[in-house]
Amino acid sequence: MVAVNMLELQNCYIALDSPSNTYFAGQTVNGKVVLTIVDSPKKIQGLVIRVKGVAEVNWTVRRWSNRNRRIIRYHGRQDFMKFTTYLAGSANGSTIELPPGTHTYTFSCVLPPNLGTSVEADHGHIRYTLKVVMERPWKLNKSYKMPFTVMQPVDLNYERSAGLPIKVQNIKTIYCFPCGSSSVNMFVNIPVSGYVSGQTIPVKIDVDNRSMTDMDAISTKLVQLITLISQTPYKRLKIVPKVIVKTRCSGVCKRSKKSYEQYLLIPPTPPTSTVCDVLHVNYSIEVVGKFGGFLKKLRIRIPITLGTVAMTIPSFESMTAPVVQQPLASTSASAPLPDDFPVPSGVASTSSFPVDSSPPTYEEAMNANPINIQHGRQSNCIGWQLNASDTPLLALNHSYEK
Repeated sequence: MVAVNMLELQNCYIALDSPSNTYFAGQTVNGKVVLTIVDSPKKIQGLVIRVKGVAEVNWTVRRWSNRNRRIIRYHGRQDFMKFTTYLAGSANGSTIELPPGTHTYTFSCVLPPNLGTSVEADHGHIRYTLKVVMERPWKLNKSYKMPFTVMQPVDLNYERSAGLPIKVQNIKTIYCFPCGSSSVNMFVNIPVSGYVSGQTIPVKIDVDNRSMTDMDAISTKLVQLITLISQTPYKRLKIVPKVIVKTRCSGVCKRSKKSYEQYLLIPPTPPTSTVCDVLHVNYSIEVVGKFGGFLKKLRIRIPITLGTVAMTIPSFESMTAPVVQQPLASTSASAPLPDDFPVPSGVASTSSFPVDSSPPTYEEAMNANPINIQHGRQSNCIGWQLNASDTPLLALNHSYEK
């Protein structure tokens, strides 16, 4: 049996009107499908495009009972959207024949306003894909699949607590024989609790070490907290922390005081999101004072909100570094649309997204691994894109179209 390279028979790609393949929830996705037939004409039942958005979480826990190991598999899923339309042919119509050459089809899809932000995490994801299916009578279908990014707008100007300063204190008591007990007081202060990607978070740390033990070092981290929520076999929460940015400074000697100011530059990262039923994204500032020996660390956590629209109050602009307008990366699976690309009438264009010639990828920003968007042994003869999050999820400092 001779193997045939199906890529030689036809080629397909999807081009979207957003150069970065990134959209806000509620916007309209406009694009075109370019299908090239090589060699001989192809008979098909129809050419379908499917837009899908799904959140899914999976993890396992091993339990031991009476010397028997039991594995519990937790799973949760939420379907955000399913959109299907025929570009050519129909489900119940007669077969059509596509002659050799290039065939171009346009499509338009309105995204629902309640979509969760695209996220790729350990044990879970919120993922949006476009899939072109060539339905063939009495034969296996062929398909081409690519991802795109959706962001749920988070305007910090409408978040009540985003503009408020936060100051947190934690006290650690250290017992020492024969000196008795003494304390280490640590204060952490941030000017506001709402930020966007590209901004710098100034973290002020004051330590009053009244003990006879040195604090060796202080680390300051921006931590992403992914909360996974299972639905089967029963509801269970799993929190997966991930350090996004980390700085380190020297500690505080015994019987002394010291103040530090650390700066955390927020890289491209998804905004805070809790609209999904099975996956939440939250952030916190974590300051940890480390001691030698077996002493426990002195830790302070401050929850913050990452948005897509920065606050405009003057006091915030004076306390932080200027907002950097980060670019959005383009996805390699789709080609840029030409200037004369036809956009359906009455549909708002999203060409206002900022673009840069050499932006960082989402994997570079988040140290993420490539994501396989195929499922199981799914056959795909035309092609597909390897990475589901090639586009960085950046907080945009501008208004969005509803």
